Amino acid sequence: MDNKIKISETVIQRLTYADRPCTGRLYGISEENNVVILGLQQNVPNDKTQGISNVFPTPIQYCATFAVDIINTHSKVDGKLHVFCNQDTKKLMVFDKKSKESSFVIVSDGDIFSKYWILQLKGSIPLICEASKTTIQEMFQDLRSHVSSESTAFKITDLCTYVLHSNVICGAEEGNITIKQLFESLSEDQKEPNRKKKEKVTSATVLLVEFLQKMSVGGTEASANHAPLCILDKRIKKIINTYCQIDTLAMISSDAHLSNVYRTLQEALLRYLSQYEEKLLACFKENTSLKIDPYHFYPSECGHFLTLLYPAAKSDEDLGKRKIWLQYRSAHVK
Repeated sequence: MDNKIKISETVIQRLTYADRPCTGRLYGISEENNVVILGLQQNVPNDKTQGISNVFPTPIQYCATFAVDIINTHSKVDGKLHVFCNQDTKKLMVFDKKSKESSFVIVSDGDIFSKYWILQLKGSIPLICEASKTTIQEMFQDLRSHVSSESTAFKITDLCTYVLHSNVICGAEEGNITIKQLFESLSEDQKEPNRKKKEKVTSATVLLVEFLQKMSVGGTEASANHAPLCILDKRIKKIINTYCQIDTLAMISSDAHLSNVYRTLQEALLRYLSQYEEKLLACFKENTSLKIDPYHFYPSECGHFLTLLYPAAKSDEDLGKRKIWLQYRSAHVK
């Protein structure tokens, strides 16, 4: 997998199966000079949505455009790759950011499963504030600032490893090794390497990660000597007292060093908090339950995970319709 541009075989199939001209967006992972295209979304007339990048695992994002037609007359977006599929011959052409034709390689789902592992980040954050739009926004801004300041930590449960911040790793005896090396060192099969056989990978490797948040005030000597300060406010206010249930996905190369894991998990958490805030504000405006539930599913025709944040107050029927719509938008090209 040394080529700079890689496209999953699932995306290739969906482009070549198109029976009419169409355009859309492609989503993937960009690493230095390499791009791995993993998903797509067809443009729909009068569609007000700005893409579905928020349903993909971090760090998948909008990275290219595509067109299916007889002649490639579609203008490309500045700064993005462009993939053209000839509707008659089914031949694909890839153009780089300078509109020059580039080579590419098709990668199978098994190759992707081998190269990238899924980190499922779980946790819970208390949400307590005055019941107003402004204070809710301020609360989430404070949470994002807290995460950005590296005041959080993560525990990779399956690897018995704590990632305290981008420069500190606890539990990795051999130092800053890769995730794959650590995983294999903990595997019972490593005790008998002669019996270990290289098997074809047919499903994603999912590692559970727990979110940990520092709850102390700082631990300095000065803070220990400070007297508590209480402010009495007699104004009548409504208070929000609930929890943000964290459950989000991130994809990371199995060759990534543990020091790079923190950044990926941090980005995944920041993205999740922004999405959760948007959903919670919508529920607050509608005066419904503020409970938001995350759902993960893997449609085989998509070739990747999809995550949906959905209000608990909505019916199962509405949830089912939303899942079908999301799956259709990210899997079908006609």
